[in-house]
Amino acid sequence: MYRRDAKPKDHWIVILKLSTKWKFPDIKQLAVDELQKLEIDPVERIVTYDKYEVDRSLLLPAFKLLCKRTNRMSNEEGEQLKMPTVLGLYEVRERAIRSAAESGHRSPTSADAEDGVLEQFLNEVFSLSGHTTNRAQGPPPPVPIINPPRPDANGTANRSSTSGSAPQNSRGQGGTGGNAATEGKSLLTSRRSLSSP
Repeated sequence: MYRRDAKPKDHWIVILKLSTKWKFPDIKQLAVDELQKLEIDPVERIVTYDKYEVDRSLLLPAFKLLCKRTNRMSNEEGEQLKMPTVLGLYEVRERAIRSAAESGHRSPTSADAEDGVLEQFLNEVFSLSGHTTNRAQGPPPPVPIINPPRPDANGTANRSSTSGSAPQNSRGQGGTGGNAATEGKSLLTSRRSLSSP
């Protein structure tokens, strides 16, 4: 039985990059599945998944970690995440602080908000619930089977199919030409009559 050894994060990021570039959805999903099992810094995960167009709903835990941590985002992290993501995170944090204050917390922080409320805010701001996974939907269409022509009683290939067969003549032959042997005899008789004086 094949056993896949554990590979480091960089290994799967390279596979994610190439499978996205070459449009191999099954390999891409494998790389994403393996990355999901690894401990990755939330900023790096968001940047990587956005860069290679991975399902954004998988980023919910990373977004939650950034919203719940007490220290502010560094300039370097902000540059990596880009302005729309940074602004979205600050909006979620502000809404989480208001929610915690309304629940009775003194000096509330975004970490005080309930998980369900925080997830709701993240889904609303980043539209996470509307994204789908990268896995291909359903099996591929079946390959059509083409039957080779079968020889008939005279040894000639019968190319007619059940849906488009030629009309049968009185002898059961396909088409209107009649039996090949009969045609040959009549042609030979015609040649003899022409060559005789």
